[in-house]
Amino acid sequence: MAFAHVGRTEPIEVCARGLIVGIAIFEKLVAVVLLGPLTLLLVSTHRSGWSGWMSATVGLLAGGAPLFLANLTSYLRSKVLVSLTDAIGRPGGHLDEITEYARQFLALGNGDLVERQVFGAATGSWTAEPVLILFLLIVVSVGALRFGRTERRLGVAGGLATAYGLVAIAMLLLPRGTYTHHWIQATPFHYGAVAAGLSGLFGPGAGSTRAWLKVIGTATMCALVMVRIVGVTAMEREIVAGTVSRAFDRSFTRLGEMAGERAQEAIFIAADWGTAVQIYCLANGQDGLVYEPFWFSDPAQATGHILEATTKAHVYVVTSGFVKRLAAKADVINRSITESPGWCEVPPEGEFSHLSFLRVRKFARADTAKAGAGSCKTARPSPRLATDSHVSR
Repeated sequence: MAFAHVGRTEPIEVCARGLIVGIAIFEKLVAVVLLGPLTLLLVSTHRSGWSGWMSATVGLLAGGAPLFLANLTSYLRSKVLVSLTDAIGRPGGHLDEITEYARQFLALGNGDLVERQVFGAATGSWTAEPVLILFLLIVVSVGALRFGRTERRLGVAGGLATAYGLVAIAMLLLPRGTYTHHWIQATPFHYGAVAAGLSGLFGPGAGSTRAWLKVIGTATMCALVMVRIVGVTAMEREIVAGTVSRAFDRSFTRLGEMAGERAQEAIFIAADWGTAVQIYCLANGQDGLVYEPFWFSDPAQATGHILEATTKAHVYVVTSGFVKRLAAKADVINRSITESPGWCEVPPEGEFSHLSFLRVRKFARADTAKAGAGSCKTARPSPRLATDSHVSR
């Protein structure tokens, strides 16, 4: 709503805008892309002067203070800025990669990417969405350039469309790859631009250019609504059919529930990515229950430290097989526990066998296992798991 108040330069308001962006960056570092719209707002507010910039900076620093302190602490301790660790996976600069990114970014509102992630299938309206959104943004931008000085709503729409473009470019330039849950930060800008722009075009005023923009904008909006109806209908069918992708399989929820039930007697080691968060959340955030040694450069050593530190009687090792590049580390973690002299593999409870593709191994302290079963089970190395894109229940 800040763009609707261009011209209001009270320091407290400007400071609040900076504060919101600062808190957003602290909560999720990728929100640094919002610095572009904030700067655009300050530039658009011609009467803000240095006091406006200073107020915004104070709010920004106040909101991002915890993040600054975290990075300062990590740098003083290890000469590393924690916010810049693991900054890999940035999209390449080739034209085809940039084009694909732009297509996905424009089509975000259709939900196809998220639908594929949750259900393993999509509607097929993937091509229409980005074209329609691009047309609407062009209509709004042309309207803002031609009539923005006389129609306030079109001026606001032009600012929001520009902010949308700035966020899209900033996302592409980040040192780490981004995806739908990051891109959604841009959604309010282009929706706001379309709403304000079409409203402004239908306001007082005449002329052939404005008339054509009304016709094109209205037709494009109607087509977009039809595409969205198709998408929502297809999604409802997937829900009724009980179809889910592997990433959203019920097994993850059940694993977290079973982990919570065993929190007093066991720890869980996630050998690769994809299971620790569910365990932590569904076990009510209990400390010392789940560990992720695969994040360490030496996962075997990290696993050894975990085994030495725990006082609990059992260890469950969970492998999801989601991220192929972590398969080698998952093997190392499984082998490290198998070869640990203080632990023996024992058969896990039967309910763990119903966790679809998740592989769970159970280990008990050697003295306890021998006293209860007479000998330790000989463990085999953990096989690498293939990935499926679709699971139907």
